[in-house]
Amino acid sequence: MKKILLIAASALMLAAVSCQKKPEPVSPSGDPSGSPTDNPSADPAKSSECKVLEFSLEVGAKVFPGTAYHQDKAIVVEAEGSESELLKAVTKVNYTLSEGATINPDPAGVTDYTTKPKFTVTAEDGKTTQEYTVEIEAAMYKVSIAVRAGQKDPIAVEEIGASNDMVKYPGNQVAFVGPQLFATSDGRVYDLDLNYKGDINMDGIDSELVIGSMGNDDNGILIAALVKGEEYKSSSTSCTYYYVWLDGWDKAPKGFYMKDEGNFADFMNVTGDARTRMLITAIQAGRTAHHAWYFDYDETLGMPQTDGDHWSAFQTGLAYNLAASYIFGNSAGETLCPVDADKNGPIVWSHTLGLLSVEDPKYEEHLGDGEEQNLHWKKDGGAGSVVRFSQGKDDPAARVLSTTDIMTLRGTVYPDAYSTLRYGGLWGFGNLSSGVNIKSFRFAGNIYAAVGHSCWQKSCATVIDVTNSKDSQDAGTAPDGNNTSYLLRSQCYDSPFGSAVSVAYIADPENESGHLVFLHGHTDIEGSDYTRIQVFDLSKKKI
Repeated sequence: MKKILLIAASALMLAAVSCQKKPEPVSPSGDPSGSPTDNPSADPAKSSECKVLEFSLEVGAKVFPGTAYHQDKAIVVEAEGSESELLKAVTKVNYTLSEGATINPDPAGVTDYTTKPKFTVTAEDGKTTQEYTVEIEAAMYKVSIAVRAGQKDPIAVEEIGASNDMVKYPGNQVAFVGPQLFATSDGRVYDLDLNYKGDINMDGIDSELVIGSMGNDDNGILIAALVKGEEYKSSSTSCTYYYVWLDGWDKAPKGFYMKDEGNFADFMNVTGDARTRMLITAIQAGRTAHHAWYFDYDETLGMPQTDGDHWSAFQTGLAYNLAASYIFGNSAGETLCPVDADKNGPIVWSHTLGLLSVEDPKYEEHLGDGEEQNLHWKKDGGAGSVVRFSQGKDDPAARVLSTTDIMTLRGTVYPDAYSTLRYGGLWGFGNLSSGVNIKSFRFAGNIYAAVGHSCWQKSCATVIDVTNSKDSQDAGTAPDGNNTSYLLRSQCYDSPFGSAVSVAYIADPENESGHLVFLHGHTDIEGSDYTRIQVFDLSKKKI
């Protein structure tokens, strides 16, 4: 039930008589007629007002405001998306009544407000009453995204004093350290307007370690996977050490997950709350299995901890450049989905489709004769970057979306790419060349996926509205077959081939906003002036 602008005239007339006694008939002489009143035993010296003037529910620190509609005998509490589930365990009720009025039953005695509880307000006169039913309805917003002032195009990091060589690893290279600050993998911290604020505190960390990937929890606590190897490549990584900056980016971190062997940093993603429960996902070198494990905060040790029961690995059927992000829970950014704690939580994951495969129903046709000008994929487009959404990792009804619906550079690859790497075809690379970084989040009730991906000589930033997207059978092919809904359609920028695009998100509840950072870089071109950065802001307007 959406209460929108009750008819003005009726509202004014009815409001005048709501919860009040009807006027007594008056004789021609002006004396009362003696006719009976609505409440013959009511004390005329006391108020007959019996309204709920203010009403709100609290679940922990989260406040749900309510609006009383007196003529409809309803109090409507709005909740965003799955937040309505929180109202099954209300911790505090705030309300204001007409002066001298009382309410029954006591709202504080009700914890589950999804059951449409009823309350009766009795006026000070003891007889005049009004009944209200508390109803929960979905809050409706229009969400918009805008680039920060002065950042129309990605800004070269040299302009903000950073090194173009900061991107040394195929993992996420940017993370928030609070709602208004973010860090890059070279250890520098900036505000949203790209002003340098200082360096990450690296006290206690071996100088031979470098940040392989980084991420932030829902509240802006920094988590980084530090790696060591003969060179800055995932295939040569000999160890992965996870550190967390629980006391802030300028305070010493704590090492909480130390792996002396192996790479657990590729496409690393962090969701949840480092001080309660958080989830980390990553891919080992070879990219054949996706790892997810959650950490519960250990009060005694003062850091997150995990064990074998908290770990899960699964094949997705698509082994190349997979990146995933989980959404669940009700912390600031709403991005928690522990594998074993809620297997049915929303998962958003993305990948570039692999090399030319016999799974392509037109494999022979797409194979062509090896000559660049005769390749079928030159006409029907490349595979593109695909995003999949499922309610739980084993959901058979997972939706397939796409990030490529406005790319005009389909099939633009080097002339010798086909003969060298056998690219092409509906199920092949086409125009996408390197991995995807992704951050999924919930904002104003909808699920979104911010995707950083690259093409041949292009890098792209896309924000998909997952909630309002439909399954795209032709995802990754022609735009006219794409049912994907976008908050930000693919923004493509010139770059070296095979660029690495990192993405980070943070909720900013105080300003009813959210912020995204995209970092465009390259892991193989040393000394390149390509590495660039751009900040976007989200806002919502109630409708």
